[in-house]
Amino acid sequence: MTAASIIRPAGGGTGFAIPTWALYAGLAAMMAVVFELGMLGIGVARVIFVVSCIITGYLAWRSSPAQHVECTIVLFAFAPFLRRVVDASTGYEPTGYMLTGPLLAILVPVIELRWLLAKRSDPGAWPLHPGAPPFILYGLCVLYAAITSLFQGYPMDAASGAVKWGAPFLYGVWLLHKAEGDESFVRGAARAFAIITPIMGVYGVAQYVNPLVWDRYWMDYAQMLSIGQPEPYQVRVFSTMNSPASFATYAACGLLLFGFARSGWQSIVLALPSSLGLLLSMYRTAWLALAAGVVFCLLFGRTRLRAVLILAALACAVVIAVIATPFGDAISQRLATFSSAPSQDGSGQERIAEYVALYNADASMLAGVGFTLPDPGIPGVMAVDGQIILAWLCMGLIVGLISLTAILWVAGQALLQVWRHRDPVRVTLGAITVGALVQIPLAGMAEGEIGVLFWVFAAIATTGRARGEVQPA
Repeated sequence: MTAASIIRPAGGGTGFAIPTWALYAGLAAMMAVVFELGMLGIGVARVIFVVSCIITGYLAWRSSPAQHVECTIVLFAFAPFLRRVVDASTGYEPTGYMLTGPLLAILVPVIELRWLLAKRSDPGAWPLHPGAPPFILYGLCVLYAAITSLFQGYPMDAASGAVKWGAPFLYGVWLLHKAEGDESFVRGAARAFAIITPIMGVYGVAQYVNPLVWDRYWMDYAQMLSIGQPEPYQVRVFSTMNSPASFATYAACGLLLFGFARSGWQSIVLALPSSLGLLLSMYRTAWLALAAGVVFCLLFGRTRLRAVLILAALACAVVIAVIATPFGDAISQRLATFSSAPSQDGSGQERIAEYVALYNADASMLAGVGFTLPDPGIPGVMAVDGQIILAWLCMGLIVGLISLTAILWVAGQALLQVWRHRDPVRVTLGAITVGALVQIPLAGMAEGEIGVLFWVFAAIATTGRARGEVQPA
């Protein structure tokens, strides 16, 4: 057996099959070990977690590409929680390198691209998937930002930024070549969200009522102005994740999969804690993304009835949360801000000020600052809200516009496939993609854990033909 045969999966990518129950048992055992070591104050738990993510990513990849997507969602959902547990016992670790574990896990299967391209390469033929050009264009923009960071003398920022921004889109390129016509990807993702989002929802409610010691510790040190105060009923819920934006985006994505890609009354039960946690995140961008996704499903006859029922259920959930829970006042006050003009809303004023500041900046903003962004939690430092602001700041005006064009191109070709086939599974993928597009002016949606969702589901939607409805696992 050669070294290449050990690394390279056989045939369609399966070296051996891991039963689903074994996958989740292994993930639970790994996280339990890291949790216990963290509680004991053993700092090596950080290294163990990162290495375990790489090993888990390798094993899931060898089993099947769809299982790797399923594993990836779980890792991204719980990595920040484990980081906080370890930090609370061993001391705050400002770089948060534990969070690179899931990013490295999704880079594991990317090495397969060299063999996939070799198999497809014929003289005079385009070796990549037809949907790859916008992915590659975006990748070149990320490379530009990394080089800009290097030229400014920040190699660590260049490396970390390249991984955070580059790993998700590379994973999407890999999926373009592996997800052709395979409905199991959506089935696995729906199963993963069915398991993690109820847990995240329950934890989020508990966090709002009385944040646990590791949450309080992290909130004191993280210098994030968007997460509230480490006091009961003063937290903007971030649950097991790193920010209200990340948690709310995952919760909204899970609710769309519950509503349209799974059937059965169990989905309604699983969605209840997720919905309440989403409301307590106070993150209106995810609320809008969820609403946009459901409205998108109204456009198609095979999902229209379910979309109407989901809209009614969401409206009832909001009313019940406002009237029958002890935190109804906070939710109703946040909902009331939708009636305000952007210039009268605090978040709206901040975003307008960001555009004004960049417009009035010196010529350096034409080239961008790369990945050398200052900590927005430091007083006086401008916050960075929205993919437009991120692209402009990191890549400069021209390259930033090119990266935004690439993102819109990726989303557009995914939605074109949805419009052509119109089956419920693909419409669900289109709804998730539309929800991501809503976030472009309001939040970063193409990098890190949030970017993984965009690139994964846009890539799967672009490929093949997924038929029918995903049945409960």
